[in-house]
Amino acid sequence: MKRYSRQYIMPEIGTKGQEKLLNSKVAVVGLGALGTVIANNLARAGIGHLVLIDRDFVELSNLQRQIIFTEQDVLDRIPKVAAAKRFLAQVNQEIELTEVIDDLNHQNIYNILDGVDLIIDATDNFEIRFLLNDFSHEQNIPWIYGAAIGTTGMMMPVIPNKTPCLRCVIEDLPSADGKPTCETAGVLSATTGIIGNYETVEGLKILLQSNYVKQGLISIDLWYNSYNNIDISRRSGCPTCELSDYEFLRGKGRSEITTMCGEGSVQIFPRIEMGLNLKKIKDTLAPLGEVRLTPFNLSFKTEGKELVLFKNGRAMVKNAESQQEAKAFYTRYIGY
Repeated sequence: MKRYSRQYIMPEIGTKGQEKLLNSKVAVVGLGALGTVIANNLARAGIGHLVLIDRDFVELSNLQRQIIFTEQDVLDRIPKVAAAKRFLAQVNQEIELTEVIDDLNHQNIYNILDGVDLIIDATDNFEIRFLLNDFSHEQNIPWIYGAAIGTTGMMMPVIPNKTPCLRCVIEDLPSADGKPTCETAGVLSATTGIIGNYETVEGLKILLQSNYVKQGLISIDLWYNSYNNIDISRRSGCPTCELSDYEFLRGKGRSEITTMCGEGSVQIFPRIEMGLNLKKIKDTLAPLGEVRLTPFNLSFKTEGKELVLFKNGRAMVKNAESQQEAKAFYTRYIGY
């Protein structure tokens, strides 16, 4: 307990509170700019078991804001989850770290989030956020919504049966038309740092059953010096928290092909989960281009494009000009 002495000396936490944190299991969904701040904070705070979930691997453009990654991680071309686990294990050897190198969806969410006490959103994807919102209410597990773009950010805790849910605020999936992303609008590392820290603090409050958990939504703009506390009321007819119609747990909004924020990549999901033999695929593709096999995935470069393939059939295609071109490239070499 000595390592946490500056934390549990605080009356808001205490030794009993620290013991509760050590016995808690928290999922961090997404290990980008927000998720790395949150995971770093929680590991140092002594959360006993962290479930780290991300589908991507470390790239050079991540280093401006994703605080636990290094240039060596880029050179090693390892998944963000593996890099995060390697870093956090050196920060705190006393906690358990579970790595999930996959895209969270309605088919795997029950297995991946089994037994968690809290879910913290660090994604850039409203399909996943609405899925988390449904899962949270069905399973009665609190979660925290967080988002950041440019110099603006927002955060809202969601506690089933006590607070409004995300769909009380955002009724349905936002249109992608013209929606700013990290790639098109940029993001300031200070913005993600502040929102990630807000999410961390609210998460600790929830785990410790504090009476001071934030009610409503916080919205900030660091550049223009604005800070807003927005009161949120339950929306009449909300499909999640009023009607208990968990349509995203049934697969609504599930995209087979998505363009990933900030990476210039297209992600492709197989219609059914596969169990691919990556070594065999490497041998097949070797005469056709540059192939690299790692313990996590297979990378194949040809025709000016790169395909990163995972064992379950999920893939990322880089340098494709459209989703259609990415799908055609995937189909040509892997099948669909």
